Amino acid sequence: MAEKNSLTVGDTFTAYGQTIKVVGVYDAGTDFANNGVFVPLATLQRISEQSGSITSATVSVDSIDNLEATTTAIESSLSDSADVTNSQETVKQLVAPLESVKTISLFSLIGAIVAGAVIILLTMIMVVRERRREIGVMKAIGSSNFGIMKQFVAESVTLTTLALIVGSGIGIAASAPLTSLLVDTSSSSSQQAGPGMGGPRGAGMAFGFGRQTLQNIESSVGVSTLAAGVGATLLISVLGSAVPSLMISKIKPAEAMRSE
Repeated sequence: MAEKNSLTVGDTFTAYGQTIKVVGVYDAGTDFANNGVFVPLATLQRISEQSGSITSATVSVDSIDNLEATTTAIESSLSDSADVTNSQETVKQLVAPLESVKTISLFSLIGAIVAGAVIILLTMIMVVRERRREIGVMKAIGSSNFGIMKQFVAESVTLTTLALIVGSGIGIAASAPLTSLLVDTSSSSSQQAGPGMGGPRGAGMAFGFGRQTLQNIESSVGVSTLAAGVGATLLISVLGSAVPSLMISKIKPAEAMRSE
């Protein structure tokens, strides 16, 4: 609005026959949201000669879970003096892309766990098989099967912990850009597939607001999620190293030496 009328802070314009001074210019990020002028309520009522009149009021809630309860409370308070509506349908459209992101993340997590388990198991089988002679020597000097298994488990957990630290750091750093990318992609798909609302202008205003809202979403790493990931990783590491090492440790020392 300020740009179209060549106004900056300190300039003045006329409305209702009164001179009004511009004390600030805002940018909400969308053409629709920027298409407005904010004036103190008492001032506007005075210069428009509508003392005590209010055309509409907007209430913001802190969570979508409180939307219905807030609407009910306002309806009860205002009774028949005003019509109360909420943006629940709009909110559902905005949250829909997040459900897609949640589904993608869940399947990605399951795939990563399965792939990690298979890779660790195959890697440890190859490592243990290549160290058959070492296992034979250890058994020849009196090491037990359980002792050999503990050694391989300790090595595997150590390497996995180092990889876990590096991978967690990369994952935390990359979570925000990936979330923004997934949300932006899902939001764009919803915009293209969404129904029109009174023509191109109406559709652009509705979905433009939704797209701007979704772009402001930030990702966070929960302690429980991180703990579950660490626990699953260490469990896979222990099982992946314990099973093959216990199987190979049953070989006889003479057989291990002869095979080498």
